[in-house]
Amino acid sequence: MTLARPAILLVAAIALFAGGCYRLGTSLPPNLKTIYIPVFKNTADYPQLESDVTDAVKDKFQFDNALKPVTSSDKADLILDGEITSMKLNALSYNRNRSASAASYRMTLTARVTVTKRRDGAFILKNAEIKGSTTFTVTGDIALSKRLAIPGAAKDLGQNIVDSVTNVW
Repeated sequence: MTLARPAILLVAAIALFAGGCYRLGTSLPPNLKTIYIPVFKNTADYPQLESDVTDAVKDKFQFDNALKPVTSSDKADLILDGEITSMKLNALSYNRNRSASAASYRMTLTARVTVTKRRDGAFILKNAEIKGSTTFTVTGDIALSKRLAIPGAAKDLGQNIVDSVTNVW
Protein backbone atom coordinates (compact mmCIF):
# COMPACT_ATOMS: atom_id res chain seq x y z
CA MET A 1 0.00 0.00 0.00
CA THR A 2 2.79 2.45 0.89
CA LEU A 3 4.65 1.76 -2.37
CA ALA A 4 1.52 2.26 -4.46
CA ARG A 5 1.03 5.88 -3.38
CA PRO A 6 4.46 7.16 -4.62
CA ALA A 7 3.98 5.24 -7.87
CA ILE A 8 0.59 6.85 -8.41
CA LEU A 9 2.02 10.29 -7.67
CA LEU A 10 4.90 9.67 -10.08
CA VAL A 11 2.53 8.60 -12.87
CA ALA A 12 0.31 11.64 -12.21
CA ALA A 13 3.32 13.98 -12.30
CA ILE A 14 4.58 12.49 -15.56
CA ALA A 15 1.14 12.82 -17.14
CA LEU A 16 0.84 16.43 -15.97
CA PHE A 17 4.25 17.52 -17.23
CA ALA A 18 4.07 15.53 -20.47
CA GLY A 19 0.82 17.30 -21.31
CA GLY A 20 2.46 20.66 -20.67
CA CYS A 21 4.03 20.66 -24.15
CA TYR A 22 0.69 20.75 -25.89
CA ARG A 23 -1.48 23.80 -26.39
CA LEU A 24 -4.97 23.44 -24.99
CA GLY A 25 -7.02 26.30 -26.36
CA THR A 26 -5.16 29.46 -27.20
CA SER A 27 -3.04 32.09 -25.53
CA LEU A 28 -4.50 34.81 -27.74
CA PRO A 29 -6.18 37.73 -25.96
CA PRO A 30 -9.92 37.01 -25.62
CA ASN A 31 -10.88 40.00 -27.79
CA LEU A 32 -9.08 38.48 -30.83
CA LYS A 33 -11.32 35.84 -32.37
CA THR A 34 -11.42 36.49 -36.13
CA ILE A 35 -8.96 37.08 -38.96
CA TYR A 36 -9.45 38.39 -42.49
CA ILE A 37 -7.12 36.96 -45.14
CA PRO A 38 -7.33 38.66 -48.53
CA VAL A 39 -5.72 36.99 -51.55
CA PHE A 40 -1.94 36.96 -51.24
CA LYS A 41 0.04 39.06 -53.70
CA ASN A 42 2.26 36.99 -55.96
CA THR A 43 5.61 38.48 -56.90
CA ALA A 44 7.29 35.07 -57.28
CA ASP A 45 6.85 34.90 -61.07
CA TYR A 46 4.99 31.61 -60.96
CA PRO A 47 1.29 31.68 -61.92
CA GLN A 48 -1.54 30.76 -59.55
CA LEU A 49 0.57 30.54 -56.38
CA GLU A 50 -1.63 33.16 -54.76
CA SER A 51 -4.71 30.93 -54.96
CA ASP A 52 -2.97 27.86 -53.55
CA VAL A 53 -1.29 29.78 -50.71
CA THR A 54 -4.35 31.84 -49.74
CA ASP A 55 -6.56 28.74 -49.64
CA ALA A 56 -3.96 26.81 -47.62
CA VAL A 57 -3.57 29.63 -45.07
CA LYS A 58 -7.35 29.91 -44.61
CA ASP A 59 -7.65 26.12 -44.26
CA LYS A 60 -4.88 26.01 -41.64
CA PHE A 61 -6.48 28.81 -39.60
CA GLN A 62 -9.82 27.01 -39.83
CA PHE A 63 -8.23 23.75 -38.66
CA ASP A 64 -6.23 25.40 -35.86
CA ASN A 65 -9.42 27.03 -34.54
CA ALA A 66 -7.59 29.78 -32.61
CA LEU A 67 -8.74 32.47 -35.05
CA LYS A 68 -11.76 32.10 -37.31
CA PRO A 69 -11.26 33.26 -40.90
CA VAL A 70 -13.96 35.72 -42.01
CA THR A 71 -14.91 36.95 -45.47
CA SER A 72 -14.87 40.69 -44.76
CA SER A 73 -12.36 42.96 -43.08
CA ASP A 74 -15.27 44.70 -41.33
CA LYS A 75 -15.95 41.50 -39.36
CA ALA A 76 -12.31 40.85 -38.46
CA ASP A 77 -10.30 41.51 -35.32
CA LEU A 78 -7.04 40.93 -37.25
CA ILE A 79 -6.07 41.42 -40.88
CA LEU A 80 -3.36 39.28 -42.47
CA ASP A 81 -1.72 40.68 -45.60
CA GLY A 82 0.66 38.39 -47.43
CA GLU A 83 2.95 38.45 -50.41
CA ILE A 84 4.57 35.39 -51.95
CA THR A 85 8.08 36.57 -52.71
CA SER A 86 9.75 33.45 -54.05
CA MET A 87 9.47 29.84 -55.06
CA LYS A 88 12.80 28.01 -55.14
CA LEU A 89 13.77 24.51 -56.12
CA ASN A 90 16.85 22.77 -54.75
CA ALA A 91 17.90 19.44 -56.21
CA LEU A 92 18.10 16.68 -53.60
CA SER A 93 19.11 13.72 -55.73
CA TYR A 94 20.13 13.03 -59.32
CA ASN A 95 19.23 10.35 -61.83
CA ARG A 96 21.78 7.57 -61.90
CA ASN A 97 21.87 7.39 -65.71
CA ARG A 98 21.74 11.15 -66.33
CA SER A 99 23.80 12.93 -63.68
CA ALA A 100 22.78 16.37 -64.93
CA SER A 101 19.09 15.59 -64.38
CA ALA A 102 17.63 15.87 -60.87
CA ALA A 103 15.37 13.07 -59.66
CA SER A 104 13.98 14.87 -56.60
CA TYR A 105 13.70 18.42 -55.34
CA ARG A 106 12.86 20.50 -52.31
CA MET A 107 10.39 23.27 -53.14
CA THR A 108 10.45 26.27 -50.81
CA LEU A 109 7.84 29.02 -50.85
CA THR A 110 8.67 32.28 -49.09
CA ALA A 111 6.08 34.84 -48.04
CA ARG A 112 6.21 38.23 -46.37
CA VAL A 113 3.37 38.53 -43.85
CA THR A 114 1.96 41.48 -41.94
CA VAL A 115 -0.80 41.09 -39.36
CA THR A 116 -2.53 44.13 -37.90
CA LYS A 117 -5.33 44.76 -35.44
CA ARG A 118 -8.24 46.19 -37.40
CA ARG A 119 -9.38 48.61 -34.69
CA ASP A 120 -6.15 50.46 -33.99
CA GLY A 121 -3.79 49.34 -36.78
CA ALA A 122 -1.25 47.96 -34.27
CA PHE A 123 1.16 45.45 -35.80
CA ILE A 124 1.16 41.88 -34.54
CA LEU A 125 3.67 40.84 -37.22
CA LYS A 126 5.33 43.27 -39.60
CA ASN A 127 6.92 42.02 -42.82
CA ALA A 128 7.76 38.66 -41.25
CA GLU A 129 9.48 36.33 -43.72
CA ILE A 130 7.93 32.89 -43.41
CA LYS A 131 8.81 29.78 -45.41
CA GLY A 132 7.13 26.51 -46.23
CA SER A 133 8.54 23.56 -48.12
CA THR A 134 7.94 20.11 -49.46
CA THR A 135 9.95 17.52 -51.35
CA PHE A 136 8.92 15.80 -54.54
CA THR A 137 10.16 13.26 -57.04
CA VAL A 138 10.09 14.06 -60.73
CA THR A 139 7.85 11.61 -62.53
CA GLY A 140 8.16 12.37 -66.21
CA ASP A 141 7.45 16.05 -66.81
CA ILE A 142 9.21 18.46 -64.40
CA ALA A 143 6.56 21.17 -64.91
CA LEU A 144 3.74 18.80 -63.94
CA SER A 145 5.71 17.41 -60.99
CA LYS A 146 6.38 20.95 -59.78
CA ARG A 147 2.69 21.91 -60.14
CA LEU A 148 1.64 18.83 -58.15
CA ALA A 149 4.08 19.72 -55.35
CA ILE A 150 2.80 23.27 -54.83
CA PRO A 151 -0.16 22.36 -52.56
CA GLY A 152 2.20 20.55 -50.16
CA ALA A 153 4.53 23.54 -49.90
CA ALA A 154 1.51 25.86 -49.57
CA LYS A 155 0.13 23.77 -46.69
CA ASP A 156 3.47 23.85 -44.89
CA LEU A 157 3.70 27.61 -45.44
CA GLY A 158 0.12 27.99 -44.17
CA GLN A 159 0.90 26.05 -40.99
CA ASN A 160 4.03 28.11 -40.38
CA ILE A 161 2.04 31.33 -40.82
CA VAL A 162 -0.62 30.14 -38.36
CA ASP A 163 2.09 29.19 -35.86
CA SER A 164 3.79 32.59 -36.26
CA VAL A 165 0.53 34.48 -35.69
CA THR A 166 -0.80 32.42 -32.80
CA ASN A 167 2.51 32.07 -30.97
CA VAL A 168 3.15 35.82 -30.73
CA TRP A 169 1.41 35.85 -27.36
